[in-house]
Amino acid sequence: MSVVMTRFAERVPGHGPFQKSLVLSLAAFAIVTILIEIPAKLLGSVADPMRNFLIGTVFDAVRILVLGVVVGAISRRSTGSQTIR
Repeated sequence: MSVVMTRFAERVPGHGPFQKSLVLSLAAFAIVTILIEIPAKLLGSVADPMRNFLIGTVFDAVRILVLGVVVGAISRRSTGSQTIR
């Protein structure tokens, strides 16, 4: 996410670096869920695939959302814009 924020910040939708990083983290969460979680949990041979899918999705959601918040806070601090719009 930080590479996209530094190289393509103008192309990411949003009004500030914080909002842009949250948009990127939501996109990363969707990609991780579709490409990794669904095949691994639902198509595998586990005892309770739906329960494991929900637990993994919650962990990924928290982890990727925190990553977006941290990247947004750091990039907001480095660009000098102190207000969140």
